[in-house]
Amino acid sequence: MFNDIRFNLNDILPILPVLYLSLGLIFAPVRGGQAKEKVEFSGYTWQVKHFLHQTVGPGPNYWSSSGRNVRVDESGNLHLRIIENRCRWYSSEVWLDRALGYGTYEFTVDLPERTFARNVVLGLFNYLTDRKEFDIEVTKREENSPTNVQFVVQPSVRDKNIKRFPLDKKEGTKKVFSYTWTRNELIFRFEDCNDKSCSKRVLLEEWKYRGDLLPRGDLRTHINLWLVDGKPPSDGREVEVILEDFTFSPLGKEVS
Repeated sequence: MFNDIRFNLNDILPILPVLYLSLGLIFAPVRGGQAKEKVEFSGYTWQVKHFLHQTVGPGPNYWSSSGRNVRVDESGNLHLRIIENRCRWYSSEVWLDRALGYGTYEFTVDLPERTFARNVVLGLFNYLTDRKEFDIEVTKREENSPTNVQFVVQPSVRDKNIKRFPLDKKEGTKKVFSYTWTRNELIFRFEDCNDKSCSKRVLLEEWKYRGDLLPRGDLRTHINLWLVDGKPPSDGREVEVILEDFTFSPLGKEVS
């Protein structure tokens, strides 16, 4: 019996490298940097989402924490990417390891033009549950729609819970998105940077929400780059967004 087993193993030895390669192509992780559980960005610790072999929301999507999807560069900038690997698209998301509470949250973002391909969404938001959530989303979901940014208090199906507006597509332009969250209201803002440091800004949009669905609780801050229904970008190109800064100022303090 043992001789037979050795004989059978010897028969398959020549094809083992091919079998190994085939399985590697099927089950290979996203390559290009070691997977990570956390990153440090703007003085905070952020958890990194990682679901390579099953889809989860939003989307749903596959999510990778590899260096190709999520990294902090030598200048301290956070890079988030949507990438394609072996005919599968992977999105990216990070979130704070703790809730910060009421105050002003600011995100300085470098937005490439192709971010606005249909199906792509950049989300800047605070989240506890699907009904305790408020978002800033940069997305062009409809081909003929002039709007590609929205301020949202969930659930968004209520007309008074969402404000949409257009964003210019000038490549390389830095933007500042922010929200001030208090017990009584949410104030969303969108500003354009007039210099490299964003010390000079122009307020382009502001929206105040005082509705009955104003969220309360330990909402954590998330940043994600994902695909609607998990569909590829309409132009078929990978996407990268660079966040140059995140700041939080508790109530009663100005944002530096």
